[in-house]
Amino acid sequence: MEVKRLGSTLVRATPERKMQGLEERIPLTIFDQAASNLVINVLLAFSPPTPNNDSMKSALAKALANFPLLTGRLSAADHEDKHPCVILAADACVPVFEANVVDCSELADLHLHEPSAELSKLQPPMEATNQQVMAIQLNRLDCGGLVVAVSSNHKVADGQSMSSFLVAWGKVLRGKEIEPMPLHDRSLFAPRDPPVCEFPHERVEFTMERNHVPRVLPEDQPVVNIVVHYADEFLKKMRETASQASGDDRLTRFQCLAAHVWRKLTIARRLEETEKVNIRIAVNGRPRLMFPEEFFGNLVLCAYPSATVKELLQ
Repeated sequence: MEVKRLGSTLVRATPERKMQGLEERIPLTIFDQAASNLVINVLLAFSPPTPNNDSMKSALAKALANFPLLTGRLSAADHEDKHPCVILAADACVPVFEANVVDCSELADLHLHEPSAELSKLQPPMEATNQQVMAIQLNRLDCGGLVVAVSSNHKVADGQSMSSFLVAWGKVLRGKEIEPMPLHDRSLFAPRDPPVCEFPHERVEFTMERNHVPRVLPEDQPVVNIVVHYADEFLKKMRETASQASGDDRLTRFQCLAAHVWRKLTIARRLEETEKVNIRIAVNGRPRLMFPEEFFGNLVLCAYPSATVKELLQ
């Protein structure tokens, strides 16, 4: 696949944000700091007819007025209080790259459902954006199709927050109001005074080591998508069986299915009975911490249930 970049534009929020001084520093919350320092890439494909690039950028500018953190850039902990933050300067913007897909005339030719390093050509060059929180690339096809590539740093927003931004961008593009509006109130994270220790925290590591590098699969290693369909009757019976065995009728279908998949994968791995295994489950902290659903930032955390192979398979 050949993708030819035609140029780029720095899109600023409209109306522009009122600044206090030359720049503002928005500290990352404790949950932002715990998030992986990764760039998350999302591809959104649209069949023709599609809005032109000028309309896309105009709507983006209006949407960004309500999502100012996405126009900033990440700062290392290099200022007085050593607190990592998002810097919002007077020229805060989002780089938008425009490109043509040369040798694919139809969306189906891109094989978007088949993971491949080739798809990275559709993504904006984040390495050239000077620590920008977000960058976008608009990829046009001869058929009139459009692939919008959005790359953003996980340190600033979780999936729910980024989804709310994408929905807001689409609403503005269609001439609709953004509803609900995102919430950016950092005072929600103010510690209790005096502090209250309700749970044991000894030997619990909340954040990764500073030099931790996430494991990434080699680009030449094939990735296979597997879709498994579980019938409603199977899920219902599995939940009933698990509830009877545990004496807990509060078990959800998700909990039962997660445990089922965890057990089956562990069996397939043929590990020693004494080896410890775990499963990572994303947990939305908003309802648990009684935060508004429209809070923008990181509040989806990971839980890591663990057990030995023997315990899991009993």
